[in-house]
Amino acid sequence: MIVYCCFDLNRASKSEEVQYASILPAVQNLMLAAHALGLGTCLTVHGSTSTRGEPEVKRILGIPDHVKIACLVYLGYPARKHGRPKRKPIDKFVHYDRW
Repeated sequence: MIVYCCFDLNRASKSEEVQYASILPAVQNLMLAAHALGLGTCLTVHGSTSTRGEPEVKRILGIPDHVKIACLVYLGYPARKHGRPKRKPIDKFVHYDRW
């Protein structure tokens, strides 16, 4: 499955950086929720340099001209279960009252 994550240019900031800063945290939450359900995800940012084919996709999906495709999230069941990610101890990164 592919999720097309979009934002309305009429309601978004004029700054492209702010537009993406608004939508990408929501995309991250989508990916975290999918992981919790056992789904694998892959993010493909659909920025200004990768707009090839966007007009055709928007036509097929009925996405209005004032809506920008920000990124795609591919969802699927992984071939094998990956389990919890390996993490370094938090004290390697967090310091309290000392370095």
